[in-house]
Amino acid sequence: MGFASSNSSKNLELKQATPRQIDIDLYEGQVKQAQASVSAASEQLSQAILRSPINGKVSQIDIKIGEITGANSNAISVINTQNFDIEADIPETDIGKISILNPVEITYDAFSEDPIKMDVIASIDPAEISIEGVVYYKVTITLDEQDDKLRSGLTANINIISKQKENVIAIPQRAVIEKIEGEKIAKILKGSTVSEIQIETGLRSTDGNIEILSGINEGDVVITAETK
Repeated sequence: MGFASSNSSKNLELKQATPRQIDIDLYEGQVKQAQASVSAASEQLSQAILRSPINGKVSQIDIKIGEITGANSNAISVINTQNFDIEADIPETDIGKISILNPVEITYDAFSEDPIKMDVIASIDPAEISIEGVVYYKVTITLDEQDDKLRSGLTANINIISKQKENVIAIPQRAVIEKIEGEKIAKILKGSTVSEIQIETGLRSTDGNIEILSGINEGDVVITAETK
């Protein structure tokens, strides 16, 4: 009976004894190793799933199941069907005349009967691009008003309004004669007499007219090359 009591006492001491630090370190190391294995497996699983950085629709699939593809090759093309942008290349001779938030008139070849839509320039790329030896800068117009009829790749016609004035005197640009000295003149018909007068011009419009700052008054008859 004394022997049995001694064994029971030893078992009780083992159960009440605190775990050794060496055992704790061992088990914690095993837990960390298992967590690392789970993280590695999760990472491998995430790499097996293709995720698009944008919301949209798949427009083209360039790979097949089991096919090996390179890191920089196209696999699947996705188009944005909600937020469209218009990109336009502006020549360097005109880029200094426009700025961000300039209003833009927009029409589409596919919807020529639709009214002109208005938006603004959202961004202007700081880096130039060269097209057939000519320097251009890319301008982006973000469409605030979305239209269900719009499709990726449609041709848009834009008219950027860099400056705007109202109630000005304007004449056809072809009526302005530039002298070698740099002065500008126009021909005015007064009665049966044609006179050349020096003028000062301002803004040019997209409809072929140019603003007259001085030299011509309202009601003057201006002679152009087509006047007979």
